[in-house]
Formats: sequence, structure tokens, C-alpha cells
Amino acid sequence: MLLLLATIGFKSAQAGSVGPEFISYPNIDGVFFADTSNEQGVCKALGFEMATPGSAHSTGHSADSLLVVDYNGDVSGGKNKWFDYTISQIICLNKIQREKFSVRKISHPVFSNMGISARSHQDGVCRLLGHDRGAPGSTFHSSVHNSEPLLTISESGNFIGEPYSQIYFKFTQIICIDYE
Repeated sequence: MLLLLATIGFKSAQAGSVGPEFISYPNIDGVFFADTSNEQGVCKALGFEMATPGSAHSTGHSADSLLVVDYNGDVSGGKNKWFDYTISQIICLNKIQREKFSVRKISHPVFSNMGISARSHQDGVCRLLGHDRGAPGSTFHSSVHNSEPLLTISESGNFIGEPYSQIYFKFTQIICIDYE
């Protein structure tokens, strides 16, 4: 059945569309869903009523950043390419709304020309940068020179650390979420 739907080539559904849609490598704003995501949640995050049970498949393709969503389509985490694979195909039913959220992948986040310490809270960094929250576990970080100024950010988006502290890792990527 899955092959037949792929051959038919469903186009992207508009809100209010009834029926199935075959989706190859489902994503929001270019960030893919990890194969550990709940299949019902993936379709709900994409604005559909539900997934066809058992239709989510992974072929072992990885991406540099992945979202993990729960049954309700809410972001419950993030992964990186070293630990998970993407959902490569899924069939969703009945488009009822736009995506639940938008995603922004930020490379080398900075604030006032200073890097962000890897000790910072992901939600706080995203709030500081004007977004609703971060995707837990979605960051990458790298080592820095001892003299590079880094900011440490609390969960609420406040500064909690000295810019020139002995912090040796900074965020090089973070995924931020904005709810529609």
C-alpha cells in the first residue's frame, strides 16, 4: 500500500483537506523528525489529524539536527546525527491546520558579539534570541580559547555568568521553537 501511495504522488495538502498524504522525509523548516518520535505526533505537528498507524518508516538516513515529538505533536527533545535517524516516510490523514510550530536552527549563536556558554539553559538561550523555547538535546558545542568572552544564560533568558569565566565550551548550534 505504501508503494502505491508513493507512486500516486500526493501533493502538499492545504488546511481542511480530507484524505491521506504521503510525506517523504517529513520536516518543519528543514529540521527532520527523529525516528524515535511518535508517529501520531509527527502528523499532528505537521497540522494533520492523525497518522496511518504503522506508516512511519526509517531507512537509516541521518541529519545534523533532529526533532523528537510526543503523541500530541509537542517537541519533547532533539537529537543529533550521532545518535538517531530520520523518519524517511509517513502517511498522514486529514490536514486540519498549519504546522503546530516553526523551527529555527541557529549556527554559532551570539548575543552582543559574545558566544553562548554550553553551560547555558537551552530554553533561556532561545528566549534571549527572541524564540519561545529550545529543543532539549539539540545543541552542538565546541571548545574555545580561555580568553574568548562567553555568556551563561539561565532558563528564563537572564545572564548568570561572567563573560570571561573559565568556560571551555560554547554552543555552535541550537534549535529554537516558536509556537504558532
